[in-house]
Parts: sequence; structure tokens; C-alpha cells
Amino acid sequence: MSLDDILSLAVNELEKMFGARNHSRNILPVEVHSNVPQVFYPNKKNIRVKIGNSCLNENHRAYYQLGHEAVHLLSPVDFEVTTVLEEGVAVWFSHDFMKRHSGVTWDSSGDDRYDRAWHLVELVLDESEAALKDIRDKFGCFSPLTADNILEIVPKLDRQVAINLAERFHN
Repeated sequence: MSLDDILSLAVNELEKMFGARNHSRNILPVEVHSNVPQVFYPNKKNIRVKIGNSCLNENHRAYYQLGHEAVHLLSPVDFEVTTVLEEGVAVWFSHDFMKRHSGVTWDSSGDDRYDRAWHLVELVLDESEAALKDIRDKFGCFSPLTADNILEIVPKLDRQVAINLAERFHN
């Protein structure tokens, strides 16, 4: 399966889980580079995912990185606006996507901040399996949201967890 096919599969799975993308940007072919995985906006009509060159030799890593970045394609926002919730959903989905399609399981992302975000999203899912879809149905995005937005959908969630999820991830 090509990198573009993997990304397309991830986006399709996410749209089935959380609803359609809320933009009409054309998704350009995946680019491999020597930096960290990222979503780029070359212009107002296009969007591109760039992943690390290690994905060329490690198929499971391609599933992981493309699964993660696919979450950011649902409702693209500026890097500075991305919430802990959105990054946590991206980590949660990327682990699941990689496991289902490559058979590889990791118990960590390798970065404490991303693992914390993942753990917080799991607390949301413990309260309600439908919470992420309900959040997206109501607000159309995972970023930006407030703690009150999150608590509106998951009222039994600890308020401090909601506050942490609504924080900007890239401070």
C-alpha cells in the first residue's frame, strides 16, 4: 500500500468515526522528509502531510505517522491553536490504526507530552465511547474548544481533565 493509500485509508476511517472533513482543501501526495511529521498548508486550496523518512523502511511507522496526521486533516487549524484534546485524539487513533493495519503495538508515543494527551483522551472515552464523535458533531472540531464545551458533551468528566484537554498543546 502506498503512503497516499495509507493516508486515504486513515482519513476514510476517521470520517466514518467522527464525520466528514470540514474543509475542501485538496490533499496533496504525502511527502517524506528528514524532519518530524507535520501538516503543511502550501496555499489556501491545498494541504499536505509530511512524514519522517524512517517510514520508508518501517511500514508500521508510516501507519502511525499518517494515522496521527490524518486527525489534523479533519478540521485543520493553525499549529498554535491545536488543543491537548486534538493531539490526544491523534495519538489515540495512530496507535489503534497502526495496530489494526500493521500488527505492531506500542505502549508509548515516545514523548511524555503526547502520552499525557493520549491518557486524557482515554479518560474521556472511559466516560463515554461516543464522546469524541459527539464533540465533533456539536462543534465541528477538536480545536479550539473550551473546558465548558467538553463538559457539555461529557458532563461527568472531571473538570480539571476538561481544562487540561482544552489547553493549547503547542505553548
